[in-house]
Amino acid sequence: MSDYTKTVNFAAKDSLSTGNSNKVVRGSEIDTEFNNIATAVATKLNSSGAVFTNAVSFPDGTANAPAITNTGDTNCGLFFSAADTIAYTAGGTAQVTFADGLIAPVTTNDVDLGTGSLQFKDAFFDGTVKTDLLVADTSLAIAGDGATVTGIKDEDDMSSNSNVKLATQQSIKAYVDASSGVSDGAVTTAKLASNAVTTAKITDANVTTAKITDANVTTAKIADDAVTAAKLASNAVVTASIVDDNVTQAKIADDAVGADQLAASAVVTASMVDDAVTSAKIADGTIATGNIADDAVTSAKVANDIKVAGLETIYVPAAAMYPNTTAGCADLEQVELSNGPEIKCLDFDASSDENAQFTVCFPKSWNEGTVTFQAFWTVTGTNTGTVAWGLSGGCMADDASINTAFGTNVVATAKAFSGTSNDMTVSAVSGAVTLANAAVNTQTYFQIMRDVSADNQSGDARLLGIKLFFTTDAANDA
Repeated sequence: MSDYTKTVNFAAKDSLSTGNSNKVVRGSEIDTEFNNIATAVATKLNSSGAVFTNAVSFPDGTANAPAITNTGDTNCGLFFSAADTIAYTAGGTAQVTFADGLIAPVTTNDVDLGTGSLQFKDAFFDGTVKTDLLVADTSLAIAGDGATVTGIKDEDDMSSNSNVKLATQQSIKAYVDASSGVSDGAVTTAKLASNAVTTAKITDANVTTAKITDANVTTAKIADDAVTAAKLASNAVVTASIVDDNVTQAKIADDAVGADQLAASAVVTASMVDDAVTSAKIADGTIATGNIADDAVTSAKVANDIKVAGLETIYVPAAAMYPNTTAGCADLEQVELSNGPEIKCLDFDASSDENAQFTVCFPKSWNEGTVTFQAFWTVTGTNTGTVAWGLSGGCMADDASINTAFGTNVVATAKAFSGTSNDMTVSAVSGAVTLANAAVNTQTYFQIMRDVSADNQSGDARLLGIKLFFTTDAANDA
């Protein structure tokens, strides 16, 4: 709907001077204004008897301010509470919602359907009706055979014999108890229909040995699986009662035989089928050292993929090391020999202590203890003097300063060179090296050095690499 908008300001013409052409009111201006008025009037609704020819859209509204409401009662009406959902509100509180296939109260147990004096006529349901309490004013008719129930009676002797009253559980029990007397010999096999006596109809302890005649229970009269462990008295099954070869694997349930049910020495090697004992059949903690015979565990009986905790090795080649900035050894050099291998080495002078560094990240299974090392080196020359190598290190954790001092330097026993140029020489394993701040999940910095005060080799010692030995306390890093 359009509102009227004025195009010409006629009042402004009054202030124009005489002779100004714009002071004149023109017919076209009047015509424009009348056209504007006609358009606005044509698109407005009458205040009464309005007829909509197209869809009318309303805002969503709220429970306190519904979109469709009464002039004098603005918090009562309809609003749109969600997509595809209309809600009715009264007194500013949402009462009922209408959605696709659903009419539901907004608050559970809050809205009544009818009143005590204003009742709906008939209700039709094709499905399940769920209610906390069902009250029938006169009678309850049950479809099918047309039965009608008008009440429930608590009557022990059933004397009213009503065809429209139901009995309570207590009155039924009292009536049955008073009428259940059976004289001796009154029930015979001939008077019982086939399958008339079932387990469910026999009370606990009602069948005793005294009530069973000799030889009356035979295998043919016992149904498959009818005798269970729960139905056997203690010591009811003895060795003398079991036919030879009558107990087979197929007749023993899983976990049926426990350790406390086996006689001493009852299980022997000859009684076990090949491959019958597997790891899945051995409970945790059942195999202790005391249960294993001497020499019973051999390497042939241990799977190849089993790894145990203990001493581990990491080899660090010279190519992974770098000279110290201060008192450092020579830079990494690749030396071509007359035959096969070319060596990559770090040369350490004989005149002063020189150093190189490298890093290692130990596995999580490391026990965070001391380490030892073994140097691999050579000399290009024939002097048979000794060379002594020392090692120190420290662990750097996340967010810790790398600018941290190494632990105490440990020098391995000096080893004499063979005197044959470029011979491989392997020093003895060192003593324990204590690392500063030892911990897993760290990067460990090492410093390897030649201690010239502890050796007498006159030539440069060429370091090829070192072995690091460390100890683990777990089989893996899980």
